[in-house]
Amino acid sequence: MRKLLTKLFGASSNTDQKTKTETAAEQSTAPAVPMQSQGSSASLKDQINQALEQQNFSGAEPMLSEAIHQEPHNLSLRANHAYTLIQLGRIGEAEAALQAALQIDAKHLDTHFMLAGLLTAQGHHQAAFTSYQNCLQLDSRFAPAYLNAIRLAIDLGQLEQALHLLNQARQSNLHLVD
Repeated sequence: MRKLLTKLFGASSNTDQKTKTETAAEQSTAPAVPMQSQGSSASLKDQINQALEQQNFSGAEPMLSEAIHQEPHNLSLRANHAYTLIQLGRIGEAEAALQAALQIDAKHLDTHFMLAGLLTAQGHHQAAFTSYQNCLQLDSRFAPAYLNAIRLAIDLGQLEQALHLLNQARQSNLHLVD
């Protein structure tokens, strides 16, 4: 899932002044997270996967909402729903979906990373920085979170914080290549 999230939001922050629509359009080529079919919702998940593979986001969204209603604790469904909402330009709803996922599992690294990328794209740099710090608390070797947190710290004028993060990454023997 980290590879998907890195594709969605890249290892770099979108701190330039792109619009939400431009950011969503750039992300439209990233594949969604495939879901495993289990139990009575197997055919619905198969339909969702097919719609996402075809980039039929307007068709996938109501099915994802129904599937989440059936399996409210399924983080894969919630991640796909947030991704779909981003592709549809429904950024506020995507953020709410990610926040709801964190209410289910506050230690879900990929959800924090996806939220941080979305907040960055919205220009909420301080909140994004906090989300990247949450990622690093959960996995101190997660290089994409280091890269983005360092960039945001620089953008926010927090140069000492950026240097501190860079030193932490070096101490972890991470190679921050961009």
